[in-house]
Amino acid sequence: MMVFHGESTMIVEQVDSKLENQSSSPCFHPSCSHCDVNYLKTLNSEINQITNDTDLFKYSSSIPFENQRLNFYRIIDEWRSDRVEHVSFIYQKKKNQVDLICSQTSHEYELFRIEQKNFLNEHLFLHPKALYPTFIPNEIDELNQKLSLTRHLLDYFVQPKLNHLKTFLNKQDHHDDEYVNYEDVFKRKPIYEYPLSTDNLAMASSTSHILLRDGAHLSLYNEKEKLHQLEIKVQHPGDFIRDICWCESLGYYLVLTQYLLFIYDPDQFTLTLVDKIKPIDRKKFSSLTCSDNIMFLVNKNGECIERWSIAKSFNWKLIKRWPAEEFCGDNFRLTARIRANHVMLAINICDLNFGYRICLYDYHMRFIRQISSDYNLHLLSYMNGNQWIATDYKERFYTFNDNDECIQTVVEYNGQGDLIRNICRLGLNYIGVKLKSRLKIYQI
Repeated sequence: MMVFHGESTMIVEQVDSKLENQSSSPCFHPSCSHCDVNYLKTLNSEINQITNDTDLFKYSSSIPFENQRLNFYRIIDEWRSDRVEHVSFIYQKKKNQVDLICSQTSHEYELFRIEQKNFLNEHLFLHPKALYPTFIPNEIDELNQKLSLTRHLLDYFVQPKLNHLKTFLNKQDHHDDEYVNYEDVFKRKPIYEYPLSTDNLAMASSTSHILLRDGAHLSLYNEKEKLHQLEIKVQHPGDFIRDICWCESLGYYLVLTQYLLFIYDPDQFTLTLVDKIKPIDRKKFSSLTCSDNIMFLVNKNGECIERWSIAKSFNWKLIKRWPAEEFCGDNFRLTARIRANHVMLAINICDLNFGYRICLYDYHMRFIRQISSDYNLHLLSYMNGNQWIATDYKERFYTFNDNDECIQTVVEYNGQGDLIRNICRLGLNYIGVKLKSRLKIYQI
């Protein structure tokens, strides 16, 4: 058996002596495998012949071996040249095919581009209203979502200097930031009063509505009347509404139960589940707040705070999660409530001795200051400007400013035996106070 290496390793078996001695001239067709085999057989025959000749001259004093070597070199060189020519032919053929495919594709794309250009020009000038509702709003909505997420990511990574933070001012109406004397406000009679059937805490307001929980219902009010009542059907046994906040950028209320998050549309009176927001390890939600397109959510039984980028399309994204040890230190049991203005967060923290304190943080959960108080401060609400209100759930309100660590005023509230549950600012001219069994609307 003879092994010969060409384009690939080929094994040429010995043939009978007649075929080996046959004188056949090899062909050199560039792509003929039959020719390759015949050619190798010819070479094999010649190699066998020279081997026999070598045996005959083994004992001779003069062996013409060098001439045979050169002859073999010539034959092998011719074979190599033929193979190189064959490979070059195949290479050029494939290269021409690639050029042809690219040219065809380029031509087809150019035709498609011209057709689309003519189509758009025709419809934009002849039927402009047919295209705008279909293409442009979808693209604008997608760009707004990307812009919102980019802004919040940028806001997270850029480190703001706290000493340069200024109190948020409503430039559209300077009356919004005027100081409010709540003691004088609560000395007057409420302009409207509504009975409530159950004792609950959850309440929030926009500039024109108040939404609160009353037992198994969500009740919507303005300053003059009750507008709507929606029954809540919980999916988990024992579930109930924990917190409500108004999201101005979405135009919706966010309604938080122990396990679920909903959006409430005050114009359509509809409640929609946000299924992307999940409790951690099947533990419970505690509280939430919004500012612009940012939502802060207290998750895992009050043990961590999450920051979300939110949008009407429900393409909500979790930006950051802070466990309690990163912002509360050692004396911590849970985060009871969280509220935001346009500059910072106020967090109601329950310590290991079940005492409650209020701490201020920036949007990156960096500590600013703690409100110094001898009182057990529970629920808190942002009112306007840099003014906040906390309560002891009894008959007192405590006002403080976020640029100072001290309680500003202590306001005695005469609820005639009805204990305080919540307070909110309704637009520029009204304040809503939720008691155990009543909702009262005061004019500022």
